[in-house]
Amino acid sequence: MDSLELYIVKRPLVYYLGFSQLTKGIAFQKQGKYEFSRECVEKYAELGWVDSLNEEGLQEVEDYRTLAKASTYTLDLLQGKEEVLPEYIQFLHEHSAEEVIPGMITILESAIMHNYDINPILKDFAERVGELGGFYREPQNLNYYG
Repeated sequence: MDSLELYIVKRPLVYYLGFSQLTKGIAFQKQGKYEFSRECVEKYAELGWVDSLNEEGLQEVEDYRTLAKASTYTLDLLQGKEEVLPEYIQFLHEHSAEEVIPGMITILESAIMHNYDINPILKDFAERVGELGGFYREPQNLNYYG
């Protein structure tokens, strides 16, 4: 019989459950398999079912809910649902700075794919994007966003 080994993890289990679905969903998104990506988003959108969540685990659940909302906007836009654009712009204004550049990339990709004008949006975010330059040069962020 094999011995049971104890593994020490740096984050709560719920983080790894969410991260696995997040990365799988991104892979499907990049392949253009949007419905498969949505299935992954649905899985990490609601991780509150995980038992015995402490405060850190509850924060992870909330973080994944926010990421799921951003991912849903991304998928909607990539599928040509331009009507969600005002909501997504509002979301980008209200949430963390780290979502701005990925959000702008999504908006640009969608505009190119579905042929609509985003010049007013680019002007709206120009100053904020400039202010974020340093954030994306940090080693821990460069690996994720670079």
